Amino acid sequence: MYASYLIIAFRNIARNPLISAIKIISLALGLSASVLVLMYTNYVNNYDKSFDNWENIYRLSASTRADFNSAPEPYAERFALDYPQIDKIAKIRPENGLFTSERESYQLPFFWVDPQIIELFSLEFESGAPQSALLEPNSLVINQNTAQLLFGEEDPIGKRVTYNGIADLMVTGVVRNVPENSYFDFSAMITVQTGRGIFGEGFMGGNNWIVFAPTQTYFSVRSSSDAQAIYEDRTGFLERNIPEQTRAYATESNLRLNIEPLADVFMSPLPGYNSGGYERKAFFYAINAFGMLVLVASCINVISLSISQIKSRAKEIGVRRTIGAVRSQLAVQFVVESLFFTALAFIVAAPIVILATPAFENFTYTSLSFGHLAGSASILWVVSSVIAVGVLCGLVPATVLSRIQPNISSTGRMTVSRRGSAARSAITTVQFFLSNTFVLLAIATYVLIDYLNEMDLGYSKDDLVVMAATYNPRSYGDYNYEALANEMSQHPGVLSVAKSSSAPPAAGGRNPWRRAEWPADRTMLLSNNAVDVNYIDALQLKVIAGRGYSRDFPSDIIPATNANREQVYGVVLTRSGVTDLEFQSMEEAVGSVLEFNGMTTKVIGVVEDFRLSGGMENSASSIRALWATDQKLQYFILRLDPAQISSATRHIEEVWSRHRPNEIVNMTFLEQAYGSLIEQRTAGVRIASIFSAITTIVIAFLGLFALAFYTAQRRTKEIGIRSVLGATPELISMMILVDFLKPVAIACVFSSVAGHYAVNYLYSYFSSRPDFSISIYVMVSLCTIALAAVAVMSQCYRMAMLSPVKSLRYE
Repeated sequence: MYASYLIIAFRNIARNPLISAIKIISLALGLSASVLVLMYTNYVNNYDKSFDNWENIYRLSASTRADFNSAPEPYAERFALDYPQIDKIAKIRPENGLFTSERESYQLPFFWVDPQIIELFSLEFESGAPQSALLEPNSLVINQNTAQLLFGEEDPIGKRVTYNGIADLMVTGVVRNVPENSYFDFSAMITVQTGRGIFGEGFMGGNNWIVFAPTQTYFSVRSSSDAQAIYEDRTGFLERNIPEQTRAYATESNLRLNIEPLADVFMSPLPGYNSGGYERKAFFYAINAFGMLVLVASCINVISLSISQIKSRAKEIGVRRTIGAVRSQLAVQFVVESLFFTALAFIVAAPIVILATPAFENFTYTSLSFGHLAGSASILWVVSSVIAVGVLCGLVPATVLSRIQPNISSTGRMTVSRRGSAARSAITTVQFFLSNTFVLLAIATYVLIDYLNEMDLGYSKDDLVVMAATYNPRSYGDYNYEALANEMSQHPGVLSVAKSSSAPPAAGGRNPWRRAEWPADRTMLLSNNAVDVNYIDALQLKVIAGRGYSRDFPSDIIPATNANREQVYGVVLTRSGVTDLEFQSMEEAVGSVLEFNGMTTKVIGVVEDFRLSGGMENSASSIRALWATDQKLQYFILRLDPAQISSATRHIEEVWSRHRPNEIVNMTFLEQAYGSLIEQRTAGVRIASIFSAITTIVIAFLGLFALAFYTAQRRTKEIGIRSVLGATPELISMMILVDFLKPVAIACVFSSVAGHYAVNYLYSYFSSRPDFSISIYVMVSLCTIALAAVAVMSQCYRMAMLSPVKSLRYE
């Protein structure tokens, strides 16, 4: 019996190749979108579940109304004492640093950690002893990737690595790479004990309970009930442990304790390291909604096409009913046919998924693989979804077609109710609503890109060159750092040579700063950058109060070695830095004393706000303070004369080749780097919105074709009568065309409203946003209506041009 159903399905494909192809393409597009979304959902749902004891690991953090979310020294110590249910507890502090072996030097992300972190996360060691790897000062544990970068095929155990040129560390262990979908992803781990030896006892926050460095605390318990008991007592913990002198400020700052399961950290709305805030969860639900909408739109399209074939299959059904087929058998036949079409669509969808995966990875900032999906329990969802789609697409047509009575179906004379026509119009409205919304998003992305490229950054990125110094802190004798900088500046086309600890358009690091008159436990976390005296001039920053750095004032500059902790050095704030530190005016700020990293500084000037990465930079990342140093910083920033760029760049390359004959010059124009950053931040959205727009437009126009095809069958005699009564083909075409365009016009109105909210949501990810003119909504709507008119006009005109005799003799 089922074999005969498949034979009938094959014959229907052969009789109606165009309609069959449209069905398969529609389903393939919907299935492709849903599989991609399912791959992303599988990636997110398995975040941090690679650790053995992930169900019982929790993150402890404290947050205030405005400050960074973390939990430094006092929290971890007191927590372990207050709650005997805790099995293991450890602190981590994420950072970036320059790691140098005898052969290579790389800037890498790493963690300062307590030794217990190894047992807490059950880290698997490739080499070294887990029990003792982080017990001694200056110990370093690296992962497999870092071992390959720094040592190649050599055994790294016992080898020396220099951190930031200030501390020699010994490799005591190599751990296996943590999966990419892990919050606890790192290149290296250094002990907190080592950090205290370098930076002092207050390195991990000291006794600061309220505003602190980005230190986080993780702990494990034996059961979820233990975690629940701790969670319910979190307010009591603060009441018992907050020092008396800090209570008033804690209340004012809305200090609160947060306890989150490890599996929830990735989607946590709390600010902190690798946090996506509320946007990440919103994006997760939005991307799932997108996949569902595209799949539903494709299913609706297939259902519409199947129902439009009622007349062509009415006689087949009548014959089968006459020879004894019951409704249930007819219904099963159409469901089996639908499953067959869905299987063919899934075969077509597979290569689409493979080709679209790289773009989808850029869009979601993940590393996805269909193989990973196939190897997980989620493959059952894929199979179930394909079967469900097949049943759904066949069930509605099966219900309608199996109800046809033998006396009607054998003649093919059928009528369709107003309710059926309204349903088909609603289908068209929904399909064009989705396509128009995605088109608006695609256009909004291009408007955003133009705006980001042209916006005022507060500095001039034109004709700026960024060079990686690539020096080895262990052996400065490899080349003369200062001589290289001086020789590069000798060419008339090189207007300025500055140095920086970060490479624009990347901003600097974040450190706790405090005004001298503030209480010892009160600080403000500010983004800052180590620079030299030429930095302000090279970037053409605008000094709006005080002065910039100058060699005429030696105390402005922190020396490269033997910095005097008692000496007061200079610091330059931005306008926002003045506000963040609660100065009433820039004049009040100039001359004030600030402290950070154990150093005492005095504000010598204020510059206008500038954003190295423009509208892609959030407020917390924008630089608030610049401190000058004679240290050998990681990057050179050179401003070139636009009239002499070619000769200047040749001069730079020649100087570099003399000093660094074995190193390739790493030179990038900042304007290009800035453009690449825009591309990186917007490519995913742009590609996804274009893909979504094209997908839904194709589905919508296929649906419109189905509606036109259905109308051609339903209104053939009406057209013949109108022709006999004198109506011209043009008049008949316009009359039918208006009926088609009504649902499209309604869709344009609703999509403009939805598009407005979608565009605002997209722009909310950027700190600066362009205007999105109402004329764009009008233009998109008019273009959609025009394209819809072109799509159906040929069908309308073909119907209108039928001979009245043929029309009246139809059927």
